[in-house]
Amino acid sequence: MRDRTRCSHIAPGACRAPFRSIHNVKPGGSVKGPQINGKFISPGADWLRVMPSGALRLDVRATIQTDDNAFIHVSYNGVIQHSKESSERVGKGEVLTHKDIPYFVVAPTFQTSSEKYAWLNRVQAIAKMVEVKIGDGGYITYDVFVVR
Repeated sequence: MRDRTRCSHIAPGACRAPFRSIHNVKPGGSVKGPQINGKFISPGADWLRVMPSGALRLDVRATIQTDDNAFIHVSYNGVIQHSKESSERVGKGEVLTHKDIPYFVVAPTFQTSSEKYAWLNRVQAIAKMVEVKIGDGGYITYDVFVVR
């Protein structure tokens, strides 16, 4: 599955650790995969913590509305480790890929009352960032995989 989440501004390196900030997950992102298609809807947020090491810890909560009108709550934690160069580039609003940021991995879980998507309640997923842009028009694209 691939998801593209629209996000608000995050400014790595703009603050000293420990630091926590909250960023809205904006509606309009998409989810596309062999068994699910949908979009992100409000409300949703990312609680971002800057650790003393400079690593960023993600705590994201969001809602997916599928094309057939089911609702799926997704939550994930993860770790981002920027290089000096990637931190500067993302702060300038450049588009970065998984090749530009040394480490950006998350672990989503899902909850739904939909019978069609109940299989999501029973899996652990992992996701790797594919592309990210921060600032105006910001988004994050992940490739999401079920761990078997």
